[in-house]
Amino acid sequence: MNNILVLSGPSGAGKTSIARALALKKEYTHVISHTTRAPRPTEKDGIDYHFVSEEAFNRTEFLESADVFDYKYGTPKVRCTEGVAILTIDPQGAKQIAHIPGLNILTIFVSADARTLEGRLVQRNSDTQETVQKRMQKYEEFLNYAPLYRYHLINHNLDLTVEAVDLLCNGWFKFN
Repeated sequence: MNNILVLSGPSGAGKTSIARALALKKEYTHVISHTTRAPRPTEKDGIDYHFVSEEAFNRTEFLESADVFDYKYGTPKVRCTEGVAILTIDPQGAKQIAHIPGLNILTIFVSADARTLEGRLVQRNSDTQETVQKRMQKYEEFLNYAPLYRYHLINHNLDLTVEAVDLLCNGWFKFN
């Protein structure tokens, strides 16, 4: 059975940071998504995302895909025989995989207050002010999805949030 942890939430919530921290443990694998957007200055192909053309994206078979902020994002089909595959995906994608037979899915919505999120986006120093504002305009819309997830965590301290997610996964997936 495929064990899948879905992390969703607004931009700047810390989804990728949580996934990377968990992936340092043997029980987890962070599945790298594909996107048609250009990499930010600090991002590396194959580590942050697989940056692909729209043509290449359209030829790829995905577990889920979504149009987000004018770009396409998708999670390639993977088979995790051991441990947990971590997907950092949009609520559109989470809805798509929710009812796929044979998947053992734990869904966690990660957020923080608007001021904290905006500060994180600005601190990234990789998006224009216009892009930051566009992402912040979606903040309230994203929060509307939180009740659809098994758990909703507020990420004000990355280490504590990673620990909480790990504990939830241990209970859900029954490690050891």
